[in-house]
Amino acid sequence: MHASRTLSVVLSLLGALSLAGVSSAQTSMDLGGGWRATIFDPDHVSLTVVSVDVANNLLTLRKEATFLEIDPFTGRPQPINISFTQTAPDGATITRFAIDEELLTNQTGVAWDQFDQVLVDSNQAVFNQSLSAGFGITPFTSRSYNGASTAVSFTGGIIPDGGNWNPGSAGAGGGELVWDVNLSSPNPVTFSLKEIPVPAPGGVALMGLAAAVAAGRRRR
Repeated sequence: MHASRTLSVVLSLLGALSLAGVSSAQTSMDLGGGWRATIFDPDHVSLTVVSVDVANNLLTLRKEATFLEIDPFTGRPQPINISFTQTAPDGATITRFAIDEELLTNQTGVAWDQFDQVLVDSNQAVFNQSLSAGFGITPFTSRSYNGASTAVSFTGGIIPDGGNWNPGSAGAGGGELVWDVNLSSPNPVTFSLKEIPVPAPGGVALMGLAAAVAAGRRRR
C-alpha cells in the first residue's frame, strides 16, 4: 500500500476512534409476544417489528445498523448488542424469533471478510439451523455454526468500507435467520444478539496503528 494511501486510511480510522464510546443513552421497546428489546446504541441501531404471530409462535423482526466505532483496545470494530428480556408468563411468550432482513452499513474504515452473529448471556437461545438455511448472505458464500448453535459465522466474501450488506433481502437470497428460546429457566429469560464484523487481513494492523497513534496523542 502506498504511503499516502496508508496515511489516508489511518486518518480515517483516527476519526472513527475519536467516536468510540460516544453514543446516546440506551432505549427499550416492547416487541409484543412477551418480549422487550434493549438497544444500547439507538443512534446507529434500529429494530422494527414485522409481525407478532401468536398462533404460529413467531416474532419476526427487521434490523438496521451502522458500524463505525473502533474498540481502542483491540483495534477491531465495536460489536453491536441487542438485549431481549421476557416480560410475560411462559404460556403467553413466543419462543421463536426470525429476522427477515437486515441493512448493515460498514463505516469502520476497513473491509470485512467475516461477520459473526452470537446469542449470548443465556443458554436458553439457540439458532435453528434448518429454518435458517435459506437466509440470504450474499456476497458471503459460507456459513458455519458452533457446536452449541449459539454462534454463526458468515465467510467467503467481502463487505468493503463504505459498503452496505443486506442479508435476508431478496437480493441476498431471501429467507430468515431463526432462533428458538427455551423458557424452562425459573426466572424470566434474558439473552442478547451480538453482531461482530471481522476485518479483512491487513485491516487489523491498520486499526492497531491508528489506535497507537491515538494513544500517543493522548499521552502528550
